[in-house]
Amino acid sequence: MPTVLSNTALKGANNAFHMRFSAMPTIWQNHAMQITAATQTEPLVFPGFIPSPRQFLDGRSIQGIRDFRYNVDIQEFELSLLIARTTIEDDQTGTIMARMRDLAEVWATYKDYLFVQLLINGATAGSNGFDGATFYGSSRTIGSSGTIDNTSAGAYATAGFPTGTETLLAIQKATAVMDVFNNDQGQPFNVASRTRKRMVVPPAHDRGVAEAIGSTIIGNSDNPWGRGIVEYDSTPYLTATSKSYLNYVGSERKPFIYMERTPLELVFFNDEQSIAEKNGLLVLTRQRFVMTYGDPRMSNEITWV
Repeated sequence: MPTVLSNTALKGANNAFHMRFSAMPTIWQNHAMQITAATQTEPLVFPGFIPSPRQFLDGRSIQGIRDFRYNVDIQEFELSLLIARTTIEDDQTGTIMARMRDLAEVWATYKDYLFVQLLINGATAGSNGFDGATFYGSSRTIGSSGTIDNTSAGAYATAGFPTGTETLLAIQKATAVMDVFNNDQGQPFNVASRTRKRMVVPPAHDRGVAEAIGSTIIGNSDNPWGRGIVEYDSTPYLTATSKSYLNYVGSERKPFIYMERTPLELVFFNDEQSIAEKNGLLVLTRQRFVMTYGDPRMSNEITWV
């Protein structure tokens, strides 16, 4: 008779997966607006901004609002595993539970991977924001915004290992650009979003950004401006040391969007026939979601040269 897991063991494996998944520290949530999708193709509307009030004189002046509409297609992801019967039969040390925790870690970090791919590919033609233009670009205009350039290239030394001083200069330049972005009405755009700033950096930049925002002294002088000016996320998925990213995430709108159609699903095929046919325990996971670009005025690509 094929070896099957008891109901208690299955519940334990399920709990091990979900407990580890919920406890995993991930970064994508810090930068993405989260939306629940109702259909396979979800229509998104980026509402245009409202004009400023005017003095009520001889009647009302009805204002039109510029809306941006586009469709986002939900994607389907799966990961299927087969745990050998011999592993089930001989497991005396909780290997199966550890495997379930490993599976949870892979799922959690995969969304970070997808998020970082958006950053890396954001300057590539076809990686478009809601307005149909390449997400990281130097020449977009949105209504009456004027030119939006969210590529903050500059002569920042030591691309591999930037210092705290160099990092502060990069932050200063990027924020100076982003703070004067306008909405489609020609009004300041990042008034709310600039209240929380968050960087994404490769591990080689850890020391530079940590010193920049944590040190009381930078370059032999007091550092009141830099202390706590941003939060940051470090990820090994960002392999190139020539790029880092600054996102404004203090408002309802975010620079990136996570849209979920179905929750993460975990299924065990533990009946005797399935165990016999596959010669092991079949574990199926599946989820439908998409990670995509949001508003480009809330993100800046910093190039180190």
